[in-house]
Amino acid sequence: MKKKLLYIFALLCMVAQGALAEEYDSEIDFSLRNEDLVVPSGKHWFIYGHGLVSSHRITLEHGATVTLSSININGDGAVTTGEYAGITCLGDATIILHDGTTNTVKGFYREYPGILAAKNVSGVGAEYTLTIKGTGTLNVSSNNVSAIAPGIGGPAFGSCGNIEIQGGNITATGGRSSAGIGCGPAATGSGSENYPSSCGNITISGGNVTATGGEFAAGIGAGYGISGIRSTCGNITITGGTVSATGGNNASGIGGSSSYGDCGDITITMDVTSVSATMGAGATKSIGSDKNCGTVTIGGVVYPDGISTSSFTFIPLPNVTSSLTAVNGTMLSGTLANNVKISIADNATVTLRDVSINATGSWTSGDYAGITCLGNATLILKGENSVKGFNASYPGIQPAKRGGDDRYTLTIEGNGSLNASSNGSGAGIGSGCDNIVINSGIINAIGGNNAAGIGSHCYDITINGGTINAIGGTGGAGIGGSCHAITINGGTVTATGGTNAAGIGSGNEESCGDITIANTVTNVTATKGVGACDCIGKGAGVAYCGEVTIGGTECWGWYEGYGWMYNNDGEKYLKCNSLVYLKANADGNGNYWTTYYSNMNHYQAPSGTQVFKAMLDGSMLTLGKIESGIVNSDEGVVLKSTSPNYLLTSTTSSQEVVQSYDSNSLVGTMTTITNPGYAYVLSKGSAGIGFYKLSSSGTIGAHKAYLSYSGAAAREFFSFEEITGIKTIANSQEPTADNHYFDLQGRMVAQPGKGLYIVNGKKVMVE
Repeated sequence: MKKKLLYIFALLCMVAQGALAEEYDSEIDFSLRNEDLVVPSGKHWFIYGHGLVSSHRITLEHGATVTLSSININGDGAVTTGEYAGITCLGDATIILHDGTTNTVKGFYREYPGILAAKNVSGVGAEYTLTIKGTGTLNVSSNNVSAIAPGIGGPAFGSCGNIEIQGGNITATGGRSSAGIGCGPAATGSGSENYPSSCGNITISGGNVTATGGEFAAGIGAGYGISGIRSTCGNITITGGTVSATGGNNASGIGGSSSYGDCGDITITMDVTSVSATMGAGATKSIGSDKNCGTVTIGGVVYPDGISTSSFTFIPLPNVTSSLTAVNGTMLSGTLANNVKISIADNATVTLRDVSINATGSWTSGDYAGITCLGNATLILKGENSVKGFNASYPGIQPAKRGGDDRYTLTIEGNGSLNASSNGSGAGIGSGCDNIVINSGIINAIGGNNAAGIGSHCYDITINGGTINAIGGTGGAGIGGSCHAITINGGTVTATGGTNAAGIGSGNEESCGDITIANTVTNVTATKGVGACDCIGKGAGVAYCGEVTIGGTECWGWYEGYGWMYNNDGEKYLKCNSLVYLKANADGNGNYWTTYYSNMNHYQAPSGTQVFKAMLDGSMLTLGKIESGIVNSDEGVVLKSTSPNYLLTSTTSSQEVVQSYDSNSLVGTMTTITNPGYAYVLSKGSAGIGFYKLSSSGTIGAHKAYLSYSGAAAREFFSFEEITGIKTIANSQEPTADNHYFDLQGRMVAQPGKGLYIVNGKKVMVE
């Protein structure tokens, strides 16, 4: 039996040795070497070192492959040690990091890197490429405090080829003036001799890579250069893995240096797990360069000026598989494919770019919001974003709650859009939180059952700008619901309450504090739900609110034990179904003009406000007065008043003479839209109040009316003098300057003769 076991053991050893022989051409115990090692061209050697320090180097000939297992190469950095790297590649070479092992490689001389990627100096054939892959660990750097070479790259004042990292846990540290991965410094020598520094393309497709640059050098990219003698790397492409790059003083994390360190195009794709870049003190960009780098493209979006934040992290949500807490400077992008919790760290500013988070809403999906804030947080909106809660009782976005005198605040801003909602009975944005501040952006927030679009048991809600559409669920206010205070200082705000809930204020059986709407807003529309008391103020049941102030006028009064809203005429106008508060444009003559559109309600203009339709016949525009002052649903109108702010109240009556809106050329939009083509919007230009041609990238705000005219693309504006007069169209490509004369065909006249002209929007007779 014993002989049989020995036979089987010997047979297994022979099989194992045969397998190793097929995989590797040779196996070397580097800890026993007393001299340098050269791996021949076309060979694959397995080199192991037990973690013991060796003062010998490894050289890979062109086409050689080496698998490293627990080697530790560390020259002492003295000049006498030798002017070479820890591992030197003489052509195309592949380094494989053996699974479960840690490998350390340092340069032998201060001007040489830990691993040197060869440069093809022959000019024949493709550039040489160093490929690093595997699942082991590599710590690589130049040597000692005076070192001036990269971790992986070329020598100081020299060149290297392409560097490609496919896998492994790699930490690369550059010496003074040198990148962690990339170029060393450039210099000028005695006389006229110059020493530029360059490397080829850098590609990372996998692994976990951490790269740190020395002073004046990027983490990944270029090192220090001087005017006319630059440090330059090729394109930097990151298509996979987790990458963290930190620049030294005056250098980017990924890219170049403010001291003439240049790079090619920088591309980061949606296939990465995450990419983080931090610039050094005195730098201007975390990704890119303030000198001369190519195009920066992240997730398919081009950033012409690079990334200017001090720290930036790009995380594509499709690749997130476990709970994620986004730190300051993070950009989230793409569709979340897994039901994992996404949180925002305290005091973090996070960008949402084309984010889609939408769980099923079932209990098994997780008891959390689509995005959960852990403290003070700022969300920057870019592109189109949609966020839904993961559980039926959780909101789309959950601001944090601390309470007391030092409350948390969620701030939302940016030029993108956000659709936020629960998957059941949570708020769109809110649900048991401290403060919410909205500064800009296009935001649609929809609450679930008994929840507000924005709010629900929150503290202060402040809207300073943006286009906001908030819709409460059954029993939920559009904005509010058991909140301490609601303040609207600017923007276009539309708030619609659910059944038994106010548009702005309290929901069913809820309270609300003071509500303030400043005269600086563009447009506030509040519509109550069926069964609610007020459009702004109370909902239904045991509901109450504090003071309501609109445009500086307090609108809350107590009468016979009930809270009723009064205007100066004693009418309960805030108890109407819907109320609109508008800001108008001054024409300089004591009048104020604006447009309005809604497809939801008919509105009655207040006394002193005139309502017009606009009739376009060829090149002539006529304003026709709507005598009743009623703005019909689905009709765009022009409004004129001697007051800078208008207050429209809903009415159940439409215009009795329906034909009065016949031939109305005004169209409108309920949401902010980009120029639909040949659009003219009411504004004050150099020719006065008129309809001016909108630029191709211009936007039309929510609830705005505009003219759509494609008769002649070169015509720039429609002007009007009298409210029923026939108008002309200017042909100038630019708005007219003061005192320019136009004939009745809209042509500018340099020296007007006798006749009728248009000057500053008025008809003038020249004798």
